[in-house]
Amino acid sequence: MFSSGRALGRQSAPGWALILAGGVAAMGWSESASAYEAFVSADLTGQGYQLRDLDGRLLNRRRVETFFQLYVYDILPEPKDPVARRKVHPQMYLSVAFRLDADLGNFSSSGKDPFLLTQDLDAGPVFQLLYGYLGVTGLMGGWLELKLGRQFRWSAMDAYQYDGIDVRIKSPYHVGINLFGGRRVDGALPIDAPIYLLDGTDTVQEPASWQPMFGVGLFSDWKYLNGRVAYRRSFSVLRNRAPTAPIYTWPDGNQPNGLLDETATAEERVTGWLSARLWNDRVTPYLGLAYSVMTDRLARTLAGVKVILGRHSISAEYARHEPDFDGNSIFNVFNVQPFSEARLWYELRIAKSWSGYARASLRLFQGGDDQGYSAAERKKVQPSPGGGLGVQYWGHSLSGRVDWYWQEGYGGRTLGVDMAWQYQILGPRLSWQGRLTVIHWADDLSEQLHGVTAGVATGALWRFHPRFSVRFIVEDNFGEFYKADVRLYAMFQMNWCSTGTCGKGWLW
Repeated sequence: MFSSGRALGRQSAPGWALILAGGVAAMGWSESASAYEAFVSADLTGQGYQLRDLDGRLLNRRRVETFFQLYVYDILPEPKDPVARRKVHPQMYLSVAFRLDADLGNFSSSGKDPFLLTQDLDAGPVFQLLYGYLGVTGLMGGWLELKLGRQFRWSAMDAYQYDGIDVRIKSPYHVGINLFGGRRVDGALPIDAPIYLLDGTDTVQEPASWQPMFGVGLFSDWKYLNGRVAYRRSFSVLRNRAPTAPIYTWPDGNQPNGLLDETATAEERVTGWLSARLWNDRVTPYLGLAYSVMTDRLARTLAGVKVILGRHSISAEYARHEPDFDGNSIFNVFNVQPFSEARLWYELRIAKSWSGYARASLRLFQGGDDQGYSAAERKKVQPSPGGGLGVQYWGHSLSGRVDWYWQEGYGGRTLGVDMAWQYQILGPRLSWQGRLTVIHWADDLSEQLHGVTAGVATGALWRFHPRFSVRFIVEDNFGEFYKADVRLYAMFQMNWCSTGTCGKGWLW
């Protein structure tokens, strides 16, 4: 069922090859070789730890994770005419990011179910294309922009990934139209990242599918008012499954012969976002809504305001979330439990190198409107108050922060404190880093489910070259149910710009 650890080690060689190839390019690419500019970032992380199987034997785990990012801009040559160069003209850029992960640990020979022992082990290297698209700007005098390839959109109201095209049409009045469409990333391809799958998607029992998607939006890019209203719909097209290949096994033992081609709505929603910048950015109100057309529910609501008065800032926010799932998921009927939360923050710039904050929140959990609840349970609201305090210091050599947090009520109690620090031993070239966490928890389902969990991590960051660094971390977590959870990390990082002026925003 699983490959050997040695075979996985050989298969993971592309991760090292990518890092080495990027390093050679970074050291050897001349700045004058081409008119375009490029940025390359690569992280190679190794983990080592152990797990116990059902027979009490230790399983050695060795994981290698690679993250690679490439951004190339100003691909097209600049106009030779100085007058044309000052005008808006077409330009191209390329943006790519992917992950390559592999497990190299050994495997248990126990007669028990191996899936229960090694369910986190991958059978081989996993390649995930996070995004990879070609963009064109400056068309039609700057009023038209295009993006083609694997893209994603991540906002407070929506998050999705798709392979297709994105068209933005601007206007002189700070408003524009956005047209987009393609194949929504749904796990049907080996390179799909599971983080963008719809909730409730069953990739094990359901046949593979592909999801065509289209959408349209209106946006405002005025510096005082930023907003977007969009409609998006995706369809789930189930592929043919041979009649001899059963899809489900029902409790009575029957196995249906399979599904024919079927097209259904996987997701259909309308989202809106509006934020303003008032009184020289001292007051920032915002409002966001997400409506699920398929389930006829207001899935998300977010409203708030932030006020800055000198060294003080106050933020108030209200959020409501009602889960929605893949259109083929039964959770849309039996697992809808909305919750709301009101939050209040206060931040203070105490001194040049000190800042602090205080926050309070109140969460309200409702029983839901599905058939699994009685009429009284549907109306019942269960509160969960919480809060936190924190202070942060950043100096020339030492920086750190302390955070205290608390949550009570529905679900139980959480009371904890986090401490994190970094001390520069040899300036930015060598730093000592650490973290300490202590959490008291209690589950409201049973009086016996309570305890204290603690964790500590320490390590060093060595920048042996302006473009390269190495990080080593040792971590241990322990609590009521386990004596130790030791893990070792080693990370190699490379950051390079063809101009040599990436800046700290691009580095580490």
